[in-house]
Amino acid sequence: MKKFLIGITLIGMTLAAAALFYISQRGLDIKVQNQTNKEIAGLYVTYNHIKKDISIPPIAAKSSYKLHVDPVKTSKADFNEGALKIVYKDLKGNMHSETVLGYFERSYSGDAVVKIKSVDRDGVLAIKINERVSLY
Repeated sequence: MKKFLIGITLIGMTLAAAALFYISQRGLDIKVQNQTNKEIAGLYVTYNHIKKDISIPPIAAKSSYKLHVDPVKTSKADFNEGALKIVYKDLKGNMHSETVLGYFERSYSGDAVVKIKSVDRDGVLAIKINERVSLY
């Protein structure tokens, strides 16, 4: 009987650890690297059916900022699939957007690195993006 209880306890602990691991892996990790010599401000990330756009605080020159987007928490109920975009306004007031993750669903996990390489005189950013998305 004692071995049976120990076995059940170990199975329960293993299942709990697996569930915690799965929950901690869910979502999208985004790193924005400012590789310029200027502070970058006014960025936000968005996707269709998001409850509220996610603002990115100003990023100092040669610095980076990390954010985690959990579509389960940040999506409206009718969200099924989408593309994550980073959006900003240039100095002339024109809106620009770059696709960070081309496709994801509510339960997907993934990561992306957004590298801001330069800023032109009109405030248009030269951006390079590396992404990885997974079902799990």
